[in-house]
Amino acid sequence: MGNVHKPILSPSSSRLWVNCAKANQFVKMHLIDYGKEVSSRAAEEGEEAHRIAENILKWALTKRKAGKLDWNDGEICKDDPMHHYGIKYAKEVINKLEEIENNCANPVCEVERVIDCSEHADNCIGSPDVFMFGGEKLIVIDYCLCRRILSFSSRHIMS
Repeated sequence: MGNVHKPILSPSSSRLWVNCAKANQFVKMHLIDYGKEVSSRAAEEGEEAHRIAENILKWALTKRKAGKLDWNDGEICKDDPMHHYGIKYAKEVINKLEEIENNCANPVCEVERVIDCSEHADNCIGSPDVFMFGGEKLIVIDYCLCRRILSFSSRHIMS
């Protein structure tokens, strides 16, 4: 899901740095091997789960925009747990988008878009799984599939 190096202030660690302005300095001082490439079966499965979820979400957003979203469409319905969780994830993202649409006619929803805020904080660059904003809400979403247990994390940064 993108080849951007893992930043110190990554979107998936937003729960830390949103609440602590000095988080990046702490990470630099205490985590010498931060960002070191580590490969394992779990990491490979996580990459595959993210790829599937990203594809399903992009498919769903495209179909929704065209007014043709059908969750039972054979195009995405596969008898595979990763696809099942990918569909659950996409439904949750679309639910969050609909919440924002209730207060904003044209919200922005980006999937795996590189965000560079390094002008404001050192090494603050990355690509969150999803970020969306509209009205007075900004939501950053992280997708995690740990041993096939779906974890959906949504952070309301502003409200």
